[in-house]
Amino acid sequence: MKQSENIEKREQRVIFIIIVLFIINIGDLIATLLYHKIAKGIELNHLADYLFDHVGDTAVVVYKLSLTIFALSVLYVARKLHIAERAAWFLFSIFICLALYWAVFAMMFAGLFPEGLW
Repeated sequence: MKQSENIEKREQRVIFIIIVLFIINIGDLIATLLYHKIAKGIELNHLADYLFDHVGDTAVVVYKLSLTIFALSVLYVARKLHIAERAAWFLFSIFICLALYWAVFAMMFAGLFPEGLW
């Protein structure tokens, strides 16, 4: 297999991961907004918490989307590099854990787990 074919396949994998990361980040944003509105939860990100309290939901949306788009743009620009693929897979694993956290939290919030289980 030629090096150009390897780079092309790497680019495809990184672009796929970028798309998945964007979708997961949108889900995280929606979960964060719902949690803040419904459960009056505390945001663990101090800057986002400050924005919720002093500026509003729109500022949090702009903040989170801006960070997401910036980070994914960096990955996209570097998509041909081996380190970009490693970084993409690392972020993918982190955000899968985040998605699992929200899924478990949502089930606990809905009462699907007994309190003593956690």
